[in-house]
Amino acid sequence: MTTTHVEALARGLVDAGVCHAFGVTGSGSSLALISALQTRGCQYVGVGHEGAAALMAGACGRDGCLRAAAITIKGPGFVNLLPGILSNAYEGRATVSISEAYAADAPAWRRHKRADHRALAGSMLKGYARVDGSAAQANWTRALAESEYPGPVHLDLGPAAEAAAPTVLRDDDPLDDAVAGEAGADLIARASRPLVVLGSFAARHPGSPDWNALRVPVVTTAAAKGIYDERLPWSAGVITGERGELAPEGSVVSKADLVVGIGFRNDEVVAANAPDVPGIFVDAVGAGVRAGFGAVHAVSAEQGGRAVYEALLDKEWGADVVAAHRARVERHVLSGDWQLGRALRTIAAGIDAGSVLVPDTGFFCTVAETIWLSASRRAFCGSSVGRFMGTGIPTAIGIALGEPGTPVVALFGDGGASPYFGEIRIAVRHSLPILFAMASDGRYGSVAAFASPGADAATLGGGDVDWCAAARGLGCEAAAIDSTVALESALSNWRRSGPLFLRMAFEPDRYAAVARRLR
Repeated sequence: MTTTHVEALARGLVDAGVCHAFGVTGSGSSLALISALQTRGCQYVGVGHEGAAALMAGACGRDGCLRAAAITIKGPGFVNLLPGILSNAYEGRATVSISEAYAADAPAWRRHKRADHRALAGSMLKGYARVDGSAAQANWTRALAESEYPGPVHLDLGPAAEAAAPTVLRDDDPLDDAVAGEAGADLIARASRPLVVLGSFAARHPGSPDWNALRVPVVTTAAAKGIYDERLPWSAGVITGERGELAPEGSVVSKADLVVGIGFRNDEVVAANAPDVPGIFVDAVGAGVRAGFGAVHAVSAEQGGRAVYEALLDKEWGADVVAAHRARVERHVLSGDWQLGRALRTIAAGIDAGSVLVPDTGFFCTVAETIWLSASRRAFCGSSVGRFMGTGIPTAIGIALGEPGTPVVALFGDGGASPYFGEIRIAVRHSLPILFAMASDGRYGSVAAFASPGADAATLGGGDVDWCAAARGLGCEAAAIDSTVALESALSNWRRSGPLFLRMAFEPDRYAAVARRLR
């Protein structure tokens, strides 16, 4: 690719809002692009694995705005991006990935590191294009990545500028089955006990309502955790559709006579069960995202969302129902001195205000979603849709780099530690205030809980790795924790001038039992 077009791409990306880039540097056009971005003030961070680059870029775009790029060589480098691209697609994180590539007309006999990037990632991407060096292409990339539902776009960086129309691979259908907002408001007016379910779209709602003004029971999807301040008396926690013994579906949702979903979509729950009562769903996209929820009334967020919101403001009920539910959950999760729920409360009390919790996936994230109270959406960022093991460490690093000075708690287990553990060196190099909190029962707890007696230890994961020694080998301060007192001491002594790694060891059977009743 010509220097002119590399420069044009870099200029277009920076003008479109890209201020961070992550990748594994190659020696061709990707290196030229990285250099061009750096000269324009874009921070480039080299990573150990390309998948981490995509995850870190996604963390920078966690609010649905394009702010970061992941850059790789062609073929194997691109393929290593795929886990991160898939995670960003699941979580609705606006990103652009850029890889070196063969020209479209390159002869078939040229095979070195050749791969069809579009074919490999097409089902995950919102759009694909070959770089043509135009400002319009960068603007197209940003607009598509940020449009509802946000997600990843990929650009192939060929050896020469190629004029070709960019391709939209996924664009959600517009809402065409909506009833008037007044009709939805009328249903709310006639209801005695409306309950609100907030999905992640509620943060991007065109009317920008103050959800904290609601005085009816509110549950959120895990992806929307914190959109409604969970310290308020009407916050009933996270809904997944699994309907466990202590889930809000049984003790709170069942008491409602109308469910009002704001961006409540089937891809943000584990099981899309139809409500037992009538439902109103406010959204900006078509009916496919509501399939599985049964017959519901749909209202356009742009045209009728405000009327629905204002009708909800006239209602008040359920603080006592929510209080009883939360008391039952806390009795279960916080019982005993040294177990996961108590450890998370201790971390919440000992960490700085404005911190962000980044859970990986496993039993610990079920407990964290239940017991960690988020006052805003920015205070929580997990693999809430994909439940993608291994994303926690790179996501935490991406947030800390993208939001300088923000304290971050990366929570992960025995399974989530392995994939990107080496990226902790980035947190050390950049003196990032990240608490790497490993919740360990010596095995993959969410697998062991369902294994037959006598299952082979290798099947259940874990092992005898000295994770503290491994962290110290990367230059990170580390300690093994086995009590609340030890955890409090470690937190009070942490200087925040760099990362801290803590391995919190828990008794396996008790560890599994805490999470099992919550979903």
